[in-house]
Amino acid sequence: MEASELKLLVIEDEPMIRESYIDMLEVLGYQADTAINGKDGLLKLSQKEYHLVITDLNMPVMDGQETLKRIKKKYPQTEVIVVTGFATIETAISAMKEGAFDYITKPVSFEHVKIILNRCRNHIKARNENEELKNLNTQLKHVNEIKDKFITITNHELRTPLAVLKGYFELVDLSIEDKTEELKDYLGIISSTLVEMIDLVERMHHLSEAENALSKLEIKEFNLNETLIAVTNEMKILFEKRDILFEAYTDPKGVFIKADPGSIHKAIRELLQNALKFTEKVGKFYCALKKKRPIKKFIFLWRIPASASRQINKVIFLNPFMKYRM
Repeated sequence: MEASELKLLVIEDEPMIRESYIDMLEVLGYQADTAINGKDGLLKLSQKEYHLVITDLNMPVMDGQETLKRIKKKYPQTEVIVVTGFATIETAISAMKEGAFDYITKPVSFEHVKIILNRCRNHIKARNENEELKNLNTQLKHVNEIKDKFITITNHELRTPLAVLKGYFELVDLSIEDKTEELKDYLGIISSTLVEMIDLVERMHHLSEAENALSKLEIKEFNLNETLIAVTNEMKILFEKRDILFEAYTDPKGVFIKADPGSIHKAIRELLQNALKFTEKVGKFYCALKKKRPIKKFIFLWRIPASASRQINKVIFLNPFMKYRM
């Protein structure tokens, strides 16, 4: 906040002192309105919003102490600086207990006023920024609530029809005994697409529970070889239906990690699904696990032979896996 942006009101009953304050504030880059006493100042505050009020303590009609109390009660965001003589310093301290930002002693020092106003302006700026952040945070929470509701509803609405489709597809697949190669291809595409859709809904479900994901992870030690074998058995039929030679190799010594088995299972399955998606029909696909020492990590390697060249890919998983999320 620049000095020129500060909305400032000066309350002073003596005309000459009031004018001297205005001249001094203009030199410092501030523009200020004036009021002749506390009652007049409250009237000005009811007509316009001010960031800061500078008020004398000793005034007729309504003194600065009473003015301060009424301002902080009705306009708590408005800062107040009181001006007092040395003889009434105790009153100034009492005013700060009532909510005044600071006090200025008479005779007024230009440098002292400059320092206090800069400090007050920075205080107002920081407070406004905090309020903006709080408002943004409130809006973000509201958006997240809408997102969570949307994902939850969508997830629920999709799960049932997908389960029905999968059930009827399996019945149709079993009821057809003599399948042509073309029909096998069609059924394979439908099957793999259903698997992808079901997995998508499952991931949407995890997304809706993202805030509680860490608390729901089951961290334990297990052999990653067993996970790769389990995923391979799940997906082998999908590779076979596309006439893709699929081979998976585990580490003979075992790859023991401490993580959430379900999350790692999904991660490997996602990699294999991408491999299935991008491997040419009648192609070959290899994957393998290899533990790296002495660093605590393992490498998941896969190879997709292409017509022109062989491409080697790898994903390095670091241990531990507590931060992993699907």
